[in-house]
Amino acid sequence: MGPAAGAWIFVGLMAGSALYAGYEKKQAGQAQKYEYQARARQEKLSARDREIRRRQQLLKSLAQRASLFSTQGTTFEGSPTALLINDFREYELDNTTAVAQNAATQNALRVAGSNYARLGRIGFIGGIIQAGAAVAGGPWGGGAGGAAGGTPTGGPPGIIM
Repeated sequence: MGPAAGAWIFVGLMAGSALYAGYEKKQAGQAQKYEYQARARQEKLSARDREIRRRQQLLKSLAQRASLFSTQGTTFEGSPTALLINDFREYELDNTTAVAQNAATQNALRVAGSNYARLGRIGFIGGIIQAGAAVAGGPWGGGAGGAAGGTPTGGPPGIIM
């Protein structure tokens, strides 16, 4: 096995290494995407739990007021009604804000996952290009086997360095 064959083996190893590195970048991007998707699903479940707690708090508040008013012999007119309406308004405002925040958080997580997947694909393409450059450079850097007119020393034709 001569020096040229050894150089081609080295070029092949470089190309294979570049392809593998690109593939690993792609896999890492996919893993990040799936992680962010899982976080978005978890956020959705957490939002549902927070909504349940808000509703339970509203029902508890309403039940406490109803029992207070009934023990005092108060009717649901005037001030108690205003308190109930205020409770419902606060609940609706809180609920609207929470829904918007939850949707924004879930969307941000999905977009981040997609971006990481895209970065992984870009890394994979970069690895392919790097591998192609290693093969095209040949053992002397002047094209495949010096086909671009280079000399074995990498200098221009006719000049031996």
